[in-house]
Amino acid sequence: MRPADYRPKMAGDCRSVVVAIFQSPRDRYSNLSTVARIIWDRKRNPTKHVSDQLGIERRDLRQAIHKIKARSNLGAADRVIIYDDGSVTDEHGDHVGNILDEV
Repeated sequence: MRPADYRPKMAGDCRSVVVAIFQSPRDRYSNLSTVARIIWDRKRNPTKHVSDQLGIERRDLRQAIHKIKARSNLGAADRVIIYDDGSVTDEHGDHVGNILDEV
């Protein structure tokens, strides 16, 4: 129960209060709008949509994935997950590379 004289403290604008309430201490320093989204998580080869999302040619995407898989000791049939910031993880969520670094 709150004391009768309880008043929330506002720092000029109520948006800062809302952000302070809903963010964990770790999130305070990260920009929530920059969370990478999954754009490919299937076993077969990525479609043209993936290369378009990353702004690269499809052949460059294929070459980058082959380099990343080879360096990470992953086979051609191993599934990788591609995010819209170019990062690539294996199916267990371990970071294995970034497509944009390979192009």
